Amino acid sequence: MNWGKAITIALIAFMSYIVYMVVILISQDTDLVSPDYYKDEVKFETEITAQQNAVDNRSNLNIDVSPEGLYLVLETPDIINALNVQLYRSNAKDDDINIESKGKNLFIESSQLKTGRYYLTTNWKIQDKNYQLRDTVWIH
Repeated sequence: MNWGKAITIALIAFMSYIVYMVVILISQDTDLVSPDYYKDEVKFETEITAQQNAVDNRSNLNIDVSPEGLYLVLETPDIINALNVQLYRSNAKDDDINIESKGKNLFIESSQLKTGRYYLTTNWKIQDKNYQLRDTVWIH
């Protein structure tokens, strides 16, 4: 075999590999970070203000992951009537969890959680002032 045939075979093999990768990547189902991305961006400033309110209030979120489940404790000096907790999975929107707690503590059983990474967002409101804390939780 001469050099011309070898180079032609190498180029055809390389182009076949590229076409194969394009087909594989196009066939993958990927969800956006949020289906209402542009609407969520408009709310971003209020989220920044709520996060700063939580920092100014010296609020802290303690997270304990155990084989039994996920235990959340919100440490804040104020009395909270309702705590909204959202666990968001970027790779599987069917596994998202939204729970409202009637206090500062919340327990989520391990049967409700899938293995992987969750983005945790906690929201609460005190006297027309919004508060928010965020964290990342790994479930093993």
